[in-house]
Amino acid sequence: DGNTDVAHDNVTANAYVDKLYATVGSTKVYFDYTVNDADYATRNSKNSGAQDVTYKLNVAAGNGNFEIADTALTKGVLEKTFANAGIITPKNLTATVVNNNITKTYDATTDVIDAAGKEMTGDALVTLDGLVAGDGASNATTAVYDSKNAGSRTVNYTLALTGGEDATNYRLVDSTGASATSIAGGGTINKRELTVTTITPQTKVYDGNSDLKSSLTAGDFALSDGTTTGNAVLSKDGITLDASKISGHYGAGNTKELKSLLKKSS
Repeated sequence: DGNTDVAHDNVTANAYVDKLYATVGSTKVYFDYTVNDADYATRNSKNSGAQDVTYKLNVAAGNGNFEIADTALTKGVLEKTFANAGIITPKNLTATVVNNNITKTYDATTDVIDAAGKEMTGDALVTLDGLVAGDGASNATTAVYDSKNAGSRTVNYTLALTGGEDATNYRLVDSTGASATSIAGGGTINKRELTVTTITPQTKVYDGNSDLKSSLTAGDFALSDGTTTGNAVLSKDGITLDASKISGHYGAGNTKELKSLLKKSS
């Protein structure tokens, strides 16, 4: 819970202390006391490792013929440390997907990105319910689509915490409470629109038909994938216009499905 106190929830430190006595010869002399405080050696779980626990007791001034000497007290209380007497168990963090239909436009990668094209990590992907504020641990979850291709996709999340020793204070679990290093969610990759525009005006000498010149090339047209970095997506896939399939007519429109005009570079 982020602190060293033995007391937790509705359980007080008194629950862990039995009778207090001193042995004089063969006789046990019992003393009345109240628990002033009790602390683990550290606030960290150390992956459920055993650690020392120190109890601070307010002890009655005396008991019959005996009393605890002032030299045995620290600032008026009796302190006793028990080696490896306590365990702090890791706290469960339940991982929940923020958006179960995370969406992007096709970019030839499996990266999960935001609207600005920046890779998403941590709290933008999943919430980790139960994280103690200010203890140094932070959400370092990453994610990828199961394929780069457009369509309905599965998004695979790799759960992770950073924060050195503090990260060992937690156990990552899924919605069922089972330990988990990964979870899955839904996603969509939308098809990317491509545009073709003419660069070179088409001219010819009259020949009695509406056909365009037969020497059309890919250089007569501009193909754009809409990115600002020089057709970055088309470049990743090695896609260009196939000049051999380009045709057209003057006058009445003549259209072709763009897909049929594309080819993959060798």
